[in-house]
Amino acid sequence: MRSTTRAGSRWLAITLVSPLLAVIISSSPAAAAGAPGFNPITPARAVDTRATSALNPLETRRVVIAGIGGVPSAATSVALNVTVVSPFTAGYLTVFPSGTPRPNASNINFVDKQLIANTAITGLGTGAVDVYNGSDGPVHVLVDVAGWYESGFTPITPTRIMDTRSGLGGPVLNAAAPRILAVRGVAGVPAAAIAVAFNITATQPSNASYLTVWPTGAPRPLASNLNMVAGYTVANAVMSGLGSDGSISLANGQGTTHLIVDVAGWFTSGYHPVTPARVMDTRSGQCLTRLGPKQTRLVQIAGLAGVPAQAGAVVLNVTAVNPTETTYLSVWPSGQNQPLASNLNPITGIVPNMVTVGLGTDGRVALYNQAGTVDVIIDVNGWYDGTGTVGTASACDALGAVPVAAPVAQSAPPTLEPVSAVSFGARSENVSALQRRLLAVGYWVADDDGSYGQVTSQAVMAFQKYNGLPASGNLDVYAAFLLSMQSYKPLAASRTGDLLEVDKGKQLVHFIRQGKTVLTVNTSTGSDIAYVEENQRDGGEIVGDAHTPVGRFRVNRVYTDGWEKGQLGELYRPRYFNGGIALHGAPAIPNYPASHGCVRVTTTFMDYVWDAELLPVNSSVWVHD
Repeated sequence: MRSTTRAGSRWLAITLVSPLLAVIISSSPAAAAGAPGFNPITPARAVDTRATSALNPLETRRVVIAGIGGVPSAATSVALNVTVVSPFTAGYLTVFPSGTPRPNASNINFVDKQLIANTAITGLGTGAVDVYNGSDGPVHVLVDVAGWYESGFTPITPTRIMDTRSGLGGPVLNAAAPRILAVRGVAGVPAAAIAVAFNITATQPSNASYLTVWPTGAPRPLASNLNMVAGYTVANAVMSGLGSDGSISLANGQGTTHLIVDVAGWFTSGYHPVTPARVMDTRSGQCLTRLGPKQTRLVQIAGLAGVPAQAGAVVLNVTAVNPTETTYLSVWPSGQNQPLASNLNPITGIVPNMVTVGLGTDGRVALYNQAGTVDVIIDVNGWYDGTGTVGTASACDALGAVPVAAPVAQSAPPTLEPVSAVSFGARSENVSALQRRLLAVGYWVADDDGSYGQVTSQAVMAFQKYNGLPASGNLDVYAAFLLSMQSYKPLAASRTGDLLEVDKGKQLVHFIRQGKTVLTVNTSTGSDIAYVEENQRDGGEIVGDAHTPVGRFRVNRVYTDGWEKGQLGELYRPRYFNGGIALHGAPAIPNYPASHGCVRVTTTFMDYVWDAELLPVNSSVWVHD
């Protein structure tokens, strides 16, 4: 029962995760006067359908914005953070000015069970917006107001200027050369426009990849605006300056993808776009190393990437790379209290989000990581007018926890093919693709025979446990999406040496070689329940506590000839490391602690341990909670 509760709690945590989140936050209510045209406010909730009723399939619902958080009737447009909560089916949302025809555009694309959010910069129709549910099932929606525009920004009903699926804007985009897209003079964008707000959607990507957007004529920047997952549709808000010819350039990193570009409006004053410039990349040591748990870092912005001292707010693209645990990142002006809101909620892979944030008086922003370790990239896209002042500040200072060193690099997978939802008992090429992907990212299966049996189910269960998903052993749409996102092998706690690591908390076994996690396998350890059972080997009764002890051990005895009869039952080819406690094969491995104290794996994997000589006598074993 305790393990069932734990699994439920982990699912609750994961439903609060947003793989693709773009938000705008303000420094404080007083910041409204600091940026002509754009008036940030403390984020204020306009609607939460969980308190009323979900949007029905194909329903359009009006949401009043004027008056929320101080948004005046004179506001011409607003910056919203729109969140989809655990939809029942895949679909999309469209946000547009109330009273206008629904455009052929989308702001958020989602799969079932996914919680995802995105920025919507939209005009106001009679002080309200309309939200359309383009899915076949009900969906709950949250709408938070982050700021408003009264001048300098002209909103329009989202207008599509590129859709390579139909040939609009050219054919499918490959990685050979950037695509130039004319913007000025299209969809009403005037010659006076200095920057444009877009919603850009990548669909049917052949590979895990990324998209970079920049003003035509400028050098291609080292930056990304959107990160793609093979086979899935993803969208993000993008604000970009225009080249001298009024166009933008779009480049796809790998493979091919279709692109959809919708114009949401344009800036004529108050906002200053820059060619995206990188001010932080902890992978290379730019701005220190990976962020550790509960660590805050101050990052200099003013004075870098063309942002002047008088900037009041900036538009950043913040990317989380390969978090070791489900976490969240918060970004806010330095010198102010940490907000309750989060800006990124990464689970795995590479997750970029657009963030507009005020600057502290020292010209910096604060960046906080809640759990595990994570690399972070920050690219500057532009800045708003304001009255900021910059004091003396170093580029990066760590507050709270001491910065952590980057972990030993894990091997990237050799295959980037899409993974689709599939369940136990299936036999298909989809199963073979799943098996190849699991092997590539370090979750052991015997081979890619296309048969979804116990071994494949156990590998899926290990992936689900590592990422905090319900450990069903079946690959649903959301788990398939996350597995397609994962680009590196799991990171165990061990960073040096060769050993077997048993993580009781996640119920996983990791094999470490030279500090690298090479294999991860599902396990079931001791249930911690007292027992009185028959001694199956010697007769009589055994009284004990089904506990797997933690600590450092060494393999001291092995049994190779199949099943060994023990006092509490048979153990398949056990390797003992602490008295009668062993790593051994068993007929069934549940998704919770259920053993008498041993570390259970499948019999098939135990054969592999012997054949590959993974755990010889005297090997190190580390068991931890």
